[in-house]
Amino acid sequence: MPGESNRAVALAVLRFDGGNELIIHSMKARRREQLGELLAMRRLMATIANNVNQLAKHANQTGEVPAEAAATLRIARTFGEEALAKLEEYRL
Repeated sequence: MPGESNRAVALAVLRFDGGNELIIHSMKARRREQLGELLAMRRLMATIANNVNQLAKHANQTGEVPAEAAATLRIARTFGEEALAKLEEYRL
């Protein structure tokens, strides 16, 4: 009967338990990718924080606020907002 081959395929698919392993592997791969993104963001945030600290130290020692301070603070704020959005996206 023509429907028998479709039925056999459907039964074979239902019996195949490797599908869960593929889904789990895919989920783990995505989490590793997300972790890599977050670690890269962490390194960048550390660099930005270091720059802000250097600007603050200079301002405290000399009483002068460097011209690039405003731009650096805007970058820090924007990056912080992006990092929070990424964390919300990953629901961490």
